[in-house]
Amino acid sequence: MTGLKRFLHGIRSDNEKIPVWKFLLCCAGFPALGAALGVFSKYVDAANFRGWGMPGMFLAETFSIITSGITFWIFLGVVICRLTKNPFRAAAYVLLMCAGMIPAYYLFAELGGLYYSKAYIRYWSVFAAFTPIMSVLSWYACGRGKAAWALRIGLLIISVLGGFFVSGSFVNIFIGIAAFFMTFIGRKGTDNA
Repeated sequence: MTGLKRFLHGIRSDNEKIPVWKFLLCCAGFPALGAALGVFSKYVDAANFRGWGMPGMFLAETFSIITSGITFWIFLGVVICRLTKNPFRAAAYVLLMCAGMIPAYYLFAELGGLYYSKAYIRYWSVFAAFTPIMSVLSWYACGRGKAAWALRIGLLIISVLGGFFVSGSFVNIFIGIAAFFMTFIGRKGTDNA
């Protein structure tokens, strides 16, 4: 084992083996999940701004704020990283979720005659392009030791600043803090996930 592998294994050990059927199910399921969330996100945006189709405008506004902010998607990525047993699979799953979410969101907007911005398409595409790197870092943030703590603090800072500057919403700041605490869930002293 090389020095870098030993160092990374000390933070969080990975489990390389997964049944092929489970991997294929995840490779199909995460784009489908992303597509469903993308359509839902655009639907609540439209319901919020047009005032249709959603019981209780407070719900539409709240869901619109949550799904439009970057912290919700960071939180989902951290959940995937926490539950996945290998950093590279985690990176692939998060990227696949984004690959389903972005086209579904904008296709739904286009087909529904709803407003969307090409600048936002570029913004979310750049975000998706960096998700593999962010996912590997988030996967190791769920580990142990000083390096994991440094990654957790970085995740907290990025999530809270994203919630504050991108949406200016306390709900999204809270979701950013929840992403930080998600890195602790399921740990039992040593992490063999």
